[in-house]
Amino acid sequence: MELADEGATFCVRCGSTTPPFIGAECVPCFSRNTPLASLPPYVDVVLCSTCGSRQVGNHWEKARGPNPEEVRRSDLDPQVRVSPPGRLLRATWEVSGQNPRLRQVEAKLLVEVEGSQIEVPARTEVHIILHSCPDCSRRGGHYFTSRIQIRSAEEGSPRALKEFKPWALQIWHSHLKACSEVQREAVSREEELKEGWDIFFSDTAAARAVARSFKARSSAQVKESASLWGVKNGREVHRVTFLMRLPPVGIGDHLEQGGRLWEVFSLGEKGGVEMRDVQDGAQRRVENEEVARMRLVSGPEGRTSLALLRPPRGPPFVRDPTSGDQLPLYGDLPPVPATAGKLPPGETVTEPTLPFVLGKREAWWAPRGGRPARDARHQSKR
Repeated sequence: MELADEGATFCVRCGSTTPPFIGAECVPCFSRNTPLASLPPYVDVVLCSTCGSRQVGNHWEKARGPNPEEVRRSDLDPQVRVSPPGRLLRATWEVSGQNPRLRQVEAKLLVEVEGSQIEVPARTEVHIILHSCPDCSRRGGHYFTSRIQIRSAEEGSPRALKEFKPWALQIWHSHLKACSEVQREAVSREEELKEGWDIFFSDTAAARAVARSFKARSSAQVKESASLWGVKNGREVHRVTFLMRLPPVGIGDHLEQGGRLWEVFSLGEKGGVEMRDVQDGAQRRVENEEVARMRLVSGPEGRTSLALLRPPRGPPFVRDPTSGDQLPLYGDLPPVPATAGKLPPGETVTEPTLPFVLGKREAWWAPRGGRPARDARHQSKR
């Protein structure tokens, strides 16, 4: 681009004497006759048809926001080409079109040349191209390098198998939410088996990190093994399996033994369970073998508050909050209120809501501490 002497006082094209001048031309003539900025005829935006990830250069970026097909500034700004000695100050984009795979783009490019700002109009098309990202391709082909096997304790579990599997999956999903995004993205699929769950990973390092943190969080027992899968580039390729056996129970579970209800409050790293009596607070440590023989009443969700009903005849009871059925009470019961003797004969006494632990067809009073006065306690029949 030839520039006139700094002393130019008129435009060599239109003869205008109104400054400023860029070389030997006024700004309007210079902008009409010089290609300051341009866009390519079309821009390709490559998206994953499964997860919405976007290909940027040689890598893929995970989808952001609810509409991954939305055209972004990051798709268009790098496409602007500015001729020297111009410098792009700002680009304004207007995207239109109803076709989800083809968008029309109108642009206003503000370019600075020798202190003068010139707005250059431009247009292009955006082609949305759908491919499958590497991660989704591997998932679709059931590709994996490692897996975590979630099983019950070797000594067994108070939960039946049909109860164990949803319970184990809930623990797994709760842990996975706390893992890093990289670790979550490495999960290829989950497979339900007769004996538990298999979680497949596309990255062994991520699977090992998840297995370690899962062990620390759930007190699971872990065994790692590797098997030969094949040979790649002259080297053996192994698939790694992490066998994780969950403890027989979890924190907050309620178990019955000998007419007493126990609540689990701690799990040992090398086995064993710490539990407390829900009525008198007594604590004990129980090995996994004995825990497997105890009867599971409920998980943590069994704790609730209900009104205690004392009919004029028959034992006290509470009502199931879902079905409304009467539930028999087990264990020690709270003392009879002093107001009971002042009510008309034959009237049912309804006490304020009290803490209970609900099983499938039973309820236990759970005061969380202090044993009630011995002379005011009522032992129900079991």
